Amino acid sequence: RPPPQAPPAPQTMQLAVLAAGLALIAAASWKLRRRKQSRSEVEEGAAHALGCKSLEPFSYQIAGHIGLSQHGGTILVTEPGKIAKPVAQGASANEEPFYSSLCLTPALERFCPAYHGYRIISGHRFVVLQDLTHGLRAPCMVDIKLGTSTVAAKAPWSKRITHLAKDRETTTRSLGLRLIGAMHCAPSGGPSLRLGKAWGKAVRPMQMLAALRRVFSVNGSLCTRVLVHYIDALAQLLQVLESQPRWQLVSSSLLFVFDADGEREPQMRMIDFAHSYQLEHCDKDYGYLFGLRNLRAMLQALVEGEERLLRLPPSAKRDALSSSSSSEDYADADDADDDADADAPDHAGSVA
Repeated sequence: RPPPQAPPAPQTMQLAVLAAGLALIAAASWKLRRRKQSRSEVEEGAAHALGCKSLEPFSYQIAGHIGLSQHGGTILVTEPGKIAKPVAQGASANEEPFYSSLCLTPALERFCPAYHGYRIISGHRFVVLQDLTHGLRAPCMVDIKLGTSTVAAKAPWSKRITHLAKDRETTTRSLGLRLIGAMHCAPSGGPSLRLGKAWGKAVRPMQMLAALRRVFSVNGSLCTRVLVHYIDALAQLLQVLESQPRWQLVSSSLLFVFDADGEREPQMRMIDFAHSYQLEHCDKDYGYLFGLRNLRAMLQALVEGEERLLRLPPSAKRDALSSSSSSEDYADADDADDDADADAPDHAGSVA
C-alpha cells in the first residue's frame, strides 16, 4: 500500500483560501464594472456585432434585450422618424403578424405605432416602426405593462412558473398594470431621469399612485395637461377594446411619450405584441381591460389631487408636497443590473 499522504500544512491551506477569496473579489469587481458600463456603449457594441455599423442604436430604448437573441434585441434607427425592432422567434414570434393585420381593425390601428413593413438587416428580420420621439427636444417616455398575467400561452412550463410568480410578487396581478420604466431627457441632451424594470418591480400597490406622479412630473411639477390628454385617450382605447374585441394582449404595454417643454401634443401607443393572440377561449381580454380601467382611474386621481392641492394655502401645500415626496423614497433603487427576461418582449423607448 502506498504510504498515506500527509495533510496539507496550515500555511498551504491559508494560501488556498486566500487565493479563492481573491478570485471571488476579482469576479465581483469584474461584474460591477460590467454593471456600470453605460447602456449606450452596450448598444453600440450590439449594433456592431449585428454587422449594422451604418445604423445607430436607438437612444431611447427604455428596457428589453441588448444585442440579438431569439427573444428580440437592440432597436436600431433606420432613418429619421423610423426605427427597426428585431422580430423574436419561436413562441415570441407574433409581433409581425399583429402589425400586418392591424389594417383589418382601423379603430385599434390608430392606437399603435405606424407600421412600415419589415426589413432584413444582416440576415435578421426587423419590423420598421414609427419613432414617436422624432422631433422632440426633450422627450419623456413612460412604459407601463398592462394585464393581470404575463404568462405566454406557448411558453415552456419553466417560464410559465417564473412569470406566474413574478405576476404575484408585483402589481401585475393585483392592479393589472406594472411600471416597466421611464426616461426623461433634458433639452441639453442626456437623460434627467431613468428608471428601469427593477424599480418597477419594487413598486407595491399602495405606492403606485406616488410612482405614477413621479414619472409624469417634470422638474417636480405634475404634467396635468399631459395627463388630461392621456385620460381621454385611455377612455377611447377602452371603448375600442370593449366594442371590438379581437386580441389577447399578453405582456403588452402602453407607451406614453410627451415633450418636457410642452410644445408637442402628447402621444400614447400600444406596444410589444410578441405574445398577442387572437381571442379563442374568452370574448374579451378582461385582464388587460382591468389594468386599463385602473390606470385611467389613477391618472384621474392624480389630476383631481393636483387641483385640490392648488386650492390649499401655501403652508398646507408645502406639508402635502413634503408628505408626497417622502412616499417616493422606494423609487431610488438602482436597476442597472436588472437582467432582461428571457421570455419577455422588448420595450422600446418610442415604439414596440
